[in-house]
Amino acid sequence: MRESVKKNQERIKQLRKIRESCKNSDEALDYLDQHSADPFGRIVYGKALLHEGNRKEAKEVFEELLELGNFKHVLKYLSFIELVEKDYINCLKHINIIEELFKEYYDKRDFRYIKYLCMSQLGMQPDINNNSMDYIEYLIFNYNREMVIKHISNHLIEFHEQKSGILGFDEKDFDDALFAKDTDIEKLYDEMMDILKLDEVKDITDYAVCTKIYFKYDNIGINTNGKQNYLVVMILTGTDHIISMYPTISPERNYLINKNPVFDFQETLKKAREQRAL
Repeated sequence: MRESVKKNQERIKQLRKIRESCKNSDEALDYLDQHSADPFGRIVYGKALLHEGNRKEAKEVFEELLELGNFKHVLKYLSFIELVEKDYINCLKHINIIEELFKEYYDKRDFRYIKYLCMSQLGMQPDINNNSMDYIEYLIFNYNREMVIKHISNHLIEFHEQKSGILGFDEKDFDDALFAKDTDIEKLYDEMMDILKLDEVKDITDYAVCTKIYFKYDNIGINTNGKQNYLVVMILTGTDHIISMYPTISPERNYLINKNPVFDFQETLKKAREQRAL
């Protein structure tokens, strides 16, 4: 069994390297489609389709694979797609299969969060009490604006001044990105809520329980690397529920690979307000 798993892992690595070596995404997809007859090759092909935004085709690949057996990676990607499509019943069904057949794999927090997000959207009650929930679990079932604003405020320079007891400490000595001084987090939260109503912003999605969206926002933050000119917002996938925001030096590589846009914050906010005024 171990030899088989090792062989499959090597096969997936080989296909990933081939995909990355292709000149463009179309060439990579064509190669994977033609040379991935085995199930694990098809999984890589399905994932590549997702990265290229071909969700419908990817879903067809994973559904075909599911007919061959309960592959945990197939169940994972299908559940992610169903979460994005708000097909909460089937998403929950596939997460429950992962929980039953692949307990060690299920214990990764993302699957538990997705299960709870489906349950919440279906009006089902959690199987744990509020006191046992972590931050994300609590927000899934009991979204609270004030709690989120307080959480985001942990990224304020002023918060760390108070926490350290050293007023006026040099923020450039701090490794994590902090919001620039006097950032109004409550105002920023409300502006982001307006922005999240725009269709082009709502269309951004990660195949995970949380989706990150990036904005160009000059001088929004600072750390040891200097000024941070990007803002990232994290939302619960399929909702407009913000769970965090913080400055960053640049968008993550995967975000750009997946061809997601980086929005200009002020321009997008202006468009959102104009739309609201209609």
